[in-house]
Amino acid sequence: LLHPNNDVLILTSATLGSQPIVERLHYYASDITLGQPLVAHDLLANGIWVCADYQAPDTMYIELSVVTMDGLDEQATSALHAFDTCATTCGAIFPAALPYFGLGEGLLKGLGALWQRFERHESYSLVEPLQLFAPGTPDAKTLRVGHYVLLSEPIDGSQYVLEDGGHVVTAQGSEPTGASGHPLSYAVLRIDPVDCVEPDHLVSQQAAALLTQFHTDHDGHPSGGMTTAFDALTDTLTAATQFTQLQRYQELVRKGEQRTAAETTLMQQIARRPELQPFLPHAA
Repeated sequence: LLHPNNDVLILTSATLGSQPIVERLHYYASDITLGQPLVAHDLLANGIWVCADYQAPDTMYIELSVVTMDGLDEQATSALHAFDTCATTCGAIFPAALPYFGLGEGLLKGLGALWQRFERHESYSLVEPLQLFAPGTPDAKTLRVGHYVLLSEPIDGSQYVLEDGGHVVTAQGSEPTGASGHPLSYAVLRIDPVDCVEPDHLVSQQAAALLTQFHTDHDGHPSGGMTTAFDALTDTLTAATQFTQLQRYQELVRKGEQRTAAETTLMQQIARRPELQPFLPHAA
């Protein structure tokens, strides 16, 4: 699958439930060392999906792809700076969001050159897309904390163990081989529980999902049961409007008797909204 003289991109596409699929870029390099595993510190960004509040029965969908291209040119090299900027700002690299960063003409030109080359080359799925169903779903791979090993061919996993360094080996220390006898490609993914998701990373993911959906809808390829860009934008703006109104209500509560007649009327209008009533403080 990989050649030491080719440029290599590793990307994932993931979604949870009916949310738009979000594509992330995790690795971009040339002159790679074949046979040496890529570990977390080799990646530009290693997060695939961020979830602040999992709600069953949402299903997790993950697809991991590898793209190989010949020769790194000067324009494409500058794209690495764009990737670093995105990873630092968002905690991930979202191809859909890169054109919206203030990267300067040179970096944007490099990104354009890279993506033109990317679109002309075949993308290889390392494995079949992975679907992890809600916990407790009978006869299905379920979503739970732990490690998941995805291989390019099915094997009898009971013969292998996952070492701390990310190698999958038998008791004799040999790595998985396919029907042809050649070593298999594989990826190790991990689901971690966290006490608190970084808010900026969650917002960045939501923004990337929205931009992805706008691009998808604009190109005339709606995503079936997924929410449309207009739906996603409407939900986002509705939540933002509600939050703004709650803030405004609290400000007016603090004003007390200094409120004007118009402000009192506004408070009454906000207080009549049933979706906001559970969150409203007591008015003075």
